[in-house]
Amino acid sequence: MSTFIIVAALMLIAAVLMLVLPFLRAAKAEDSEKPANASPWPIVIIVAVLVPALTVWLYRDISTWSWDIPAGPGHASGMSGADQAASLLEAAQTLEARLRAEPGDVEGWIMLGRTYMVMGRFDDAGAAMKKAVDLTEGKNPAILGQYAEALTIADQGRLATETGPIFESILEQNPDDQRGLFYGGIYAYEQERYELARERWETLQATNPPESIRPIIEQRLMLVYEKLGVHPPGVVQMPPAMAASQPAPPPAAAVAPAAVAPAAGADGDDVIQLRVQIADGLGQGKDLSRASLFVFARNSAGVGPPLAVVRRSAGELPLNMTLSDQNAMTQGTSLTDFAEMQLVARVSFSGGPAASTGDLQGMVSFSWDGDRNAVNLVIDEVVP
Repeated sequence: MSTFIIVAALMLIAAVLMLVLPFLRAAKAEDSEKPANASPWPIVIIVAVLVPALTVWLYRDISTWSWDIPAGPGHASGMSGADQAASLLEAAQTLEARLRAEPGDVEGWIMLGRTYMVMGRFDDAGAAMKKAVDLTEGKNPAILGQYAEALTIADQGRLATETGPIFESILEQNPDDQRGLFYGGIYAYEQERYELARERWETLQATNPPESIRPIIEQRLMLVYEKLGVHPPGVVQMPPAMAASQPAPPPAAAVAPAAVAPAAGADGDDVIQLRVQIADGLGQGKDLSRASLFVFARNSAGVGPPLAVVRRSAGELPLNMTLSDQNAMTQGTSLTDFAEMQLVARVSFSGGPAASTGDLQGMVSFSWDGDRNAVNLVIDEVVP
């Protein structure tokens, strides 16, 4: 809601300027011919004061928006997981009632779609976004992108048939659209158009995306570089003779568990303290020091992209670490928006975040009502 208020204030300032500037220009032109003319400042002051005052009054007293809706679930300090879920449900029900009375409210449908997304109701989110798409006749790329994203998260299989072409059309209109570049890159990758996927993700990387999703872009680029058989930009390949002379890194067993210090993390309501370890005997015969460790949070249904992700070396196992909003994949996402989540740890031997046969992984259910300071996450299975 704060974003809306800021945008509305800027629009109001622009409206006032549009009203007063003609008076000032006309007065200046007349003053050059008739210096004795009355000053325009009284009219300017009246317009500048009355227009904002009337606008605020009309919106507060006539608008059907409920000002009692919380700014966002989980943002009030001390809210339990159950309170957050109830707050989300209340916000969704308020929006649903509002839209039954005003079905032509585009912004209302978008807000309802986003609320459903936070609740994990991705099919409902897609249906709400579809209403906004229909109301704008499919001519708004930003709304189209959010609609296609909701459908893709609900079922990634739709990317190949339904949503992929939508992202393609968005990129035709705006080649720098970040959502289009991200999902358009996945669409191209799944069609084995690796050069196009590389181009899109490198373009996205150059658009200064949120800090939290840069590691994801880098990981996807590493996958496409591997497919193309090329080295990442700026990486100089070591001559074979020199590479052979390099000492091998110490095995994972050489790292004493007691030597692994807890990861530094800011204290806060959004911080989860994790102990990540591998089950006895599971990593035998595997060189964990050359593998990547991905630890991420997903919604409780386990569908859609991760909410937050951390990448480390599997050679650090076992390790203590934190997972928080600082690791969120998208700007504005808060882990406290989700009353329950899945926490997953995966040892990837390919170096990429996607699960591959032979990778090692483990999962634990997490609730904010439980103990967030002592979550034990054990990697205890092999990806089939």
